[in-house]
Amino acid sequence: MTLILSIPIFGKLSELSKNELDIFQLVHNFSIVSDIISNSEISEGKTYQILQMLSDEGFINPE
Repeated sequence: MTLILSIPIFGKLSELSKNELDIFQLVHNFSIVSDIISNSEISEGKTYQILQMLSDEGFINPE
């Protein structure tokens, strides 16, 4: 699966935690979920949770 950044981004990036910002940047850099997981410095499960939250909050979308 490929993910992309939402345009426009309605949420405030300043409200994201450090880990959430890191995953947001990985989405920008890699797009492919398996690559995001592989490059994440946090656990796979937590990375999936953050991806789901970013999607639910409108920061990212599936392509």
